[in-house]
Amino acid sequence: MMTGRTERYAMALLSCLFTLIPVIDPVRGLIFSIVAPAPLVVLGAKHPWRYSLAVLGFEIVVLFFLQGVAVFFTVFYYALAPLVMAQAIRLRWTVTRTVTWSVVIPFGLNILLLVGYSVFVQESPVTLIERTVDNMLQVAQERMPLPEPPPEVSDGPDENAVTAVKSMSQVILMILPAMLVMNFLFTNVLNYVIVRWHFGRSHPPFVIDPEDLGAWHLTDHLVWVFLTSGIMLMLPSALLNVIGWNVFILTLALYLLHGLAIALFWLRRLPLPTSGRWLLAFAAFLFVGPLCLLLCIAAGLFDIWLDFRRQRQ
Repeated sequence: MMTGRTERYAMALLSCLFTLIPVIDPVRGLIFSIVAPAPLVVLGAKHPWRYSLAVLGFEIVVLFFLQGVAVFFTVFYYALAPLVMAQAIRLRWTVTRTVTWSVVIPFGLNILLLVGYSVFVQESPVTLIERTVDNMLQVAQERMPLPEPPPEVSDGPDENAVTAVKSMSQVILMILPAMLVMNFLFTNVLNYVIVRWHFGRSHPPFVIDPEDLGAWHLTDHLVWVFLTSGIMLMLPSALLNVIGWNVFILTLALYLLHGLAIALFWLRRLPLPTSGRWLLAFAAFLFVGPLCLLLCIAAGLFDIWLDFRRQRQ
């Protein structure tokens, strides 16, 4: 059994490791950066604020010396998201309200920071974003270079590759808002589940929300947002098309979470031990991952009419 003091030291150490390892090795440390908020959430939700704020301040100082001012563009996620989630857990908010505000507040402040920085450097936010996306694609191309064409082949393939990279850049810019929100959404949901699992194993259990994750569902009215975004994709307006694509992608992400809740509901009812259920789920996503994602999205969308968990009876 982990005492309060031991838990504080353990969470502080894990938070520092999960935050600093990705700086040393960005590729291999990606998984650590994804779960980095969880220890801070545990510290903030269960222990006095001074512990989480002290750990957070130490990490920001170290990251500032390692990365410079660039750290302030990531601090709103690594700092605000866990703090907002911890406060929401303290207030006993529902899972929907907790995750929603832990996404909206950091995302909104990131936008304000971008606007303020663009005013400071006297460049438009779009120009800054385009430059960032181009730099990311250039780094990716350097790490995974395209195969060089044979000498007897003309320069056509190189031009095609350049055109493909430019097209990819334009697509990324078009759906960037949805990608950013999805990044916050999925990461915060994963960290919430980890924190909830950790609190459930405490002695005595630290209950943060009595709602069963397997019974979680979206509001039925979201289907109208989904249908409206589909209509916007067919309208002869570039602006409405961009808005439609971003809303369409976000609603698909939400229906994916709805479908995962349905999958969890039925996974618990299989006549298998807990380890066997999770092994089955892992094998399913390993071998037929894309199909599982499509099935979860479809289940989340059509649950309005089919009621897979018989919640509307």
